[in-house]
Amino acid sequence: MKKRVIGLDLLRIISMLGIIGLHVIGQGGLINNSNIHSIKYYVILLLLVFFYTSVDVFGLLSGYLNISKEKNKYSRFVQLIMILIYYCLLIPSIFYLFNIDNIRDSGYKELLFNYFPILIGRYWYITFYLFLFMLIPYINKFCKMLDRKSFKKFLVILFVLLSVIPSLLFRDIFGILSGYSPFWLIYCYMVGAYIKLYNVKIKNNIKYFILLFVSCFLLNSLIRNVEYLWFNNISHGDSFINYISPFTFSMSILLLLFFKEIDIKNSIIRKVIIYYSGTSFSVYIIHCNRVIYDRIMKNMFVPLLNYNSIVVFLGIIISVLFIYFVCSFVDEFRKLLYRLFKVNKLIDLIGKKFDKIFNSE
Repeated sequence: MKKRVIGLDLLRIISMLGIIGLHVIGQGGLINNSNIHSIKYYVILLLLVFFYTSVDVFGLLSGYLNISKEKNKYSRFVQLIMILIYYCLLIPSIFYLFNIDNIRDSGYKELLFNYFPILIGRYWYITFYLFLFMLIPYINKFCKMLDRKSFKKFLVILFVLLSVIPSLLFRDIFGILSGYSPFWLIYCYMVGAYIKLYNVKIKNNIKYFILLFVSCFLLNSLIRNVEYLWFNNISHGDSFINYISPFTFSMSILLLLFFKEIDIKNSIIRKVIIYYSGTSFSVYIIHCNRVIYDRIMKNMFVPLLNYNSIVVFLGIIISVLFIYFVCSFVDEFRKLLYRLFKVNKLIDLIGKKFDKIFNSE
């Protein structure tokens, strides 16, 4: 039995916290409502640089953890879908039942949109992940078919095409949509697979991470100030703070290289980390639910800007942790229902049916 790498569970938690942080700063209205000439703006920007590594980390983790698999285990696929369906039905229904935020005024059409969010382009990462999931056995065969030198060269060429060139030109010339694309997720998967296959290690990875982090922050600060000074707006401010940014992606790789070497012996701490790592998907589903994200979180954190930069920093961190823990607590009720109604057995049964269909020779 393979030893569990607890550092990767810890990285998964930190990355989900980062995704929540992106939403607190973006959808919560902090970055768009802060003054570019204030210290608070750069405190928020500093956090944003780190938080943006989170999505790429999840893509890298997928490749790192799945490259050794020759076949998909579809019970996991079914489980993700069942969790998604559960919350897509439950949360909007509660909002309509108690008319939270006067949601009934939007009519039944809005209710249907909330029940089927993927059909209107929501939960983009899950949609792209399911696309990736179906291709994992074939991507793995392709990655293992290449020798190390060819594989590395292939990844470097794609890095230049998909990350470096679009960032330098301030234009998405290859249609990778700043990382909102299943093809970028596949690329992240293959890089994670390469790291696992060849046990890649880099000395002083934290020093390199700090160097990239500071460089990314300073470059973005410069771009934003120049644009604001010359054009009185910021149209390219995110050119080096996005999922395909060479800074963001390189920092994500360094985080994986650092955390994969972490081992924690204390059994209690291990259990806590494993538990909260296991709730990360549900945390994402709950706080990104359309009615919560669009109605509750929109500009929710703007009042923080009335305080000094220290309070803003602590307020973001505390809010992110609070959302994670509350969503994890809410998910306990779902787990209880699953146990009572033996949903997990149904998931395993359906998963085995898929295994026969897709894994048969």
